[in-house]
Amino acid sequence: MSNKKDPSFLKDKTLGIISSYQDNCGNATYTKQIIDDLKNYFKIVECIELDQRMVHSNFYDKIKSEVINQVKKYDYINIQCEPALFHKKVRKAIKFIEEIIDARNGEDISITFHSLGISQEIINLSSIQKKFFRLKLSIFKKKRKSIDIYKDMQSLILQKVKKLQQRGKNISIIVHQKELSEKLSLLKISSYFHPIVSASSADIVKFSNDNNIRATILDKYQLDKNLTYIGCYGFYGAYKGIDVAIDALKFLPENYHLILSSNCHPINNLKVRSIIINSEKRSKKSQHYNSDDSVVEQDSYMVYLMKKIINNKVFDRVHFINHIIDEEEFKQLISAIDISVFPYYEVAQQGSGPVSYSTHLSNSGKIILSRTNLFETYEKNFFKDCFTFFDQGNYLELSKKILKIKSKKDELKKARAKYNPESNCLTYVNSLIGNKDTSNFVNF
Repeated sequence: MSNKKDPSFLKDKTLGIISSYQDNCGNATYTKQIIDDLKNYFKIVECIELDQRMVHSNFYDKIKSEVINQVKKYDYINIQCEPALFHKKVRKAIKFIEEIIDARNGEDISITFHSLGISQEIINLSSIQKKFFRLKLSIFKKKRKSIDIYKDMQSLILQKVKKLQQRGKNISIIVHQKELSEKLSLLKISSYFHPIVSASSADIVKFSNDNNIRATILDKYQLDKNLTYIGCYGFYGAYKGIDVAIDALKFLPENYHLILSSNCHPINNLKVRSIIINSEKRSKKSQHYNSDDSVVEQDSYMVYLMKKIINNKVFDRVHFINHIIDEEEFKQLISAIDISVFPYYEVAQQGSGPVSYSTHLSNSGKIILSRTNLFETYEKNFFKDCFTFFDQGNYLELSKKILKIKSKKDELKKARAKYNPESNCLTYVNSLIGNKDTSNFVNF
């Protein structure tokens, strides 16, 4: 007998999504898209906004109180669980999230993790052990790496969810990787998975099949239509490997130009960890960035890139387009670009917004990814044979792959039919109403 629930009853229900919204960040962009498409299922879908300027100010307690009061007004709640959105101190962020869950008595909630560290030891703690563990974290936090604290705190949320699920509460987890969902299942935590989808259904209709979009974009930015354009996107960060694309440009014919649709993160002076695996130690005299697992300023990385462009003598072949000014223009650009390149050294989260945009909107079907674990599993589980790969940091290989790349538009079209904004929405719907037995759902 099927336990499938018909989601049509949600047409009379309301959904609140807790996230950033007006801020220029990936979470806000993702939330806007999912809200647009979820409106097809719910009577009302609204964002309970975490204004980042207010959250990181003296008004924190007021914002926290307002959010907790608002979550009681909706039939269902989704939490976009990126702790930095809730407070700059991870411990306070986790406490905020737990109070949101408690305000609804653990009912009718789904929690989306865009990055997730799992500690089995913490998830299996008893309530008393959990109190002692929190005390231990507080005492020894200065002796532990921030990434470990982050993982531990996320696991505390998972521990809470597991206990609530064991008591029969309707609360679930959404992740973006199949392997993570399987791991949670082994820990007896109910979860759903779907790759990140940054584009909305309306975006796909508008941009992915517009045969004139390339000419429109090149005219807009006064670019030569006879050249071949390579695109790199997103906020500046050493882990994104934009330097690799600049080095590859040196070995490409003169008619190949690079478009950097990038800028510094809106949170000024935000430090990012440069994650460069097995890289050689580089001296200050080297033309390469000193990225030996150091913490660097995004502004500094941008300056480093400017120097590299000048030293490589490719200034006339690099174009800067700040996509944050207009999100719509960014979607147009990523749809129109000849070859999209994502030369990341590693990806800290479970997915990449710009890669998702390119996957769903690219007209050319020419997308090159570095061979990171995340990108390889993204292709294996969801978009098989849809990308061209090269080894991280190998700009010589990248230059050759750019020259020889073939369109994979047909493969992308086939994969998009299964993994798209609609299937992403169904993941949210089914997670909120507890559907596990459903024929139109990707999580079998």
